[in-house]
Amino acid sequence: CPVCGDKISGFHYGIFSCESCKGFFKRTIQNKKNYKCLAAAKCDVSLKTRKRCPACRFSKCLSKGMKLEGECHVLDISKKKLAC
Repeated sequence: CPVCGDKISGFHYGIFSCESCKGFFKRTIQNKKNYKCLAAAKCDVSLKTRKRCPACRFSKCLSKGMKLEGECHVLDISKKKLAC
């Protein structure tokens, strides 16, 4: 995952990312979160540190190309399953 370094699970919100970052990004948008960094927005975001600073994680999601309006793609037409 370009955001945290975890294993990529698919194409989510415009980039290939892991399930954790996909879920984090989705919750942040849906709940209209407004995170603030306590360390001048210079926090490391990695597999081990991704939960420490949500502000820096969200910022990194955006800088790596995640889009606020998730692009959905049909995975299985017969089941009408979408990937966002």
